[in-house]
Amino acid sequence: MGRYGPIQGPGGIAVPMTIPDLPQCAPVMGHWLVTTVGCHPERTQYIAALMSLADFPGMKTPARSFPEATHEIAILPLDPRAAPQTARSAVNGLAAGTLAWVQGDEIYCQVRAEHEDAAELLPVLVFAIVCQGWNPDISPDPGQLRASWQAAIVRNLVNIAHDRLTAVMTQPMPVVIPPP
Repeated sequence: MGRYGPIQGPGGIAVPMTIPDLPQCAPVMGHWLVTTVGCHPERTQYIAALMSLADFPGMKTPARSFPEATHEIAILPLDPRAAPQTARSAVNGLAAGTLAWVQGDEIYCQVRAEHEDAAELLPVLVFAIVCQGWNPDISPDPGQLRASWQAAIVRNLVNIAHDRLTAVMTQPMPVVIPPP
């Protein structure tokens, strides 16, 4: 995830955040601070995060929505009553457990994916928010928007996996001649 810089578009800006070197952050594969324009009349900032659902030593087993789930995408709307965040202040708030978000308006989606494919998914989603106008705020119609986000996450994951597989399949295959 570290190979991406900020992504800016007509819908706002997304800035990748560093992952603190803390035991409780072991499942975090990446997270971005997304500042939007026009998605919601009050809320403008969101955390978009990707977590591994693998078992980590010293941590409780993650809750899975289905047994084969390997990763979870979360989009958390930050509390508009709090001061606007920078990537650094958001990381510090997450590490300290003090970053406030609007409970109940989060978007969570668990998927089964190869690790490499899942790692590519989060930059695609934040690009869609700031460059293509995807609305990360579910308050107007939570059920409908959550379902559309989950479907979009799965579609993008399928496209990423297809592209990776196609790239592998189009590479020249070495010719192996067995010894006589």
